[in-house]
Amino acid sequence: MEKVTKVTIEDISKALNLSKGTIYRSLHNTGRVSEKTKQRVKEYAKQIGYQPNISAQGIARQKKYKLACLYPIARKEIADWWIPVREGTEKAAQELSDFGSEVTFFYYISDNLIDPSSHTDPSILLNKIENDEVDALLLVPSIQHDVMSILNAANQKNIPVVCINADSPLSSQRLFYYGPDEERAGQLAGELLGKFMNAQGHMALVGADGTDFYRIAFRKKGVFNQLCQYFPKIKVTQYTFPRNDFRQYLRNMLRDSPDTFSALYVPEAAFLFDSAQIIKELNLTNIVVVGHECIGDCKQLLEEGWIHACICQETFSQGYYPVKLLYRALLNGETLKHTYHSNVNVVFRCNSIQLCENEEGCGFR
Repeated sequence: MEKVTKVTIEDISKALNLSKGTIYRSLHNTGRVSEKTKQRVKEYAKQIGYQPNISAQGIARQKKYKLACLYPIARKEIADWWIPVREGTEKAAQELSDFGSEVTFFYYISDNLIDPSSHTDPSILLNKIENDEVDALLLVPSIQHDVMSILNAANQKNIPVVCINADSPLSSQRLFYYGPDEERAGQLAGELLGKFMNAQGHMALVGADGTDFYRIAFRKKGVFNQLCQYFPKIKVTQYTFPRNDFRQYLRNMLRDSPDTFSALYVPEAAFLFDSAQIIKELNLTNIVVVGHECIGDCKQLLEEGWIHACICQETFSQGYYPVKLLYRALLNGETLKHTYHSNVNVVFRCNSIQLCENEEGCGFR
């Protein structure tokens, strides 16, 4: 096999008999170079597949970019899900640290069951934004007042904002979004449920009050649209229980009406384990369970057959790639897409082992 070598500025310089400085200025539109020479250099660079080394450019410009990340603190049941997201961000930051990039993490409470003392005071990040100590902001959006205040402050300062994992209700105020298409994920759930239920029966959509991530609304929209369009004979009833007493309310409903439902859809990851565990405790083998994110002990219930399918996001990539994309925008002024949709995977019992694989591109990270 022929060895593929990376094309460099020096290669272009030799081929066109121009100085490396002229090549650099032509490719990056800096300094005094005639339009004819610029055009000649760019056309040749494109022809031979030249790709700029953005890290080297960072060294040349000697600009240290300060990125702030605002992530949620989740309760124990889903806290581990966020670990690879942060690992992805840390990995990207490490790769860019020698080239002028510094990442600082801040946290907010995403659930009223979290100890208030466990999060970072949002005013710290707010002060940094107001004092021009932040060049860009990565955040997981929430409608909470603290998070919205930080988003608004960043926009007033013209600080680029990147939303990850969930898009912002104020999408016009962000540079780009990187994460799953939640409506499409809901459609996927609807298709799975429709086929599991043989296109008929009664499905319960269960959730809790106080959900502030609007991703849940998009998942619901997706599942409703899919069922209405392709499985119109399936009846859907939605139940919203008190968040703190979700388990008890769901248990009572299923215990009192064990033969009413043929399927249970759980759009919020925090309640998938409780839902499936209750199905198991009541031995309701006739009920299909489909939800999102196989976290914690959900994997065991999936392997035992109490959860029939899980729709899982890729986590590490949601922390990693937005940092790299943002760095390209800051460094080169590169125009990025408004939306980058990451993969979602359907996990069954037979491929659940891949939930534990995370090396060299394996697994669902």
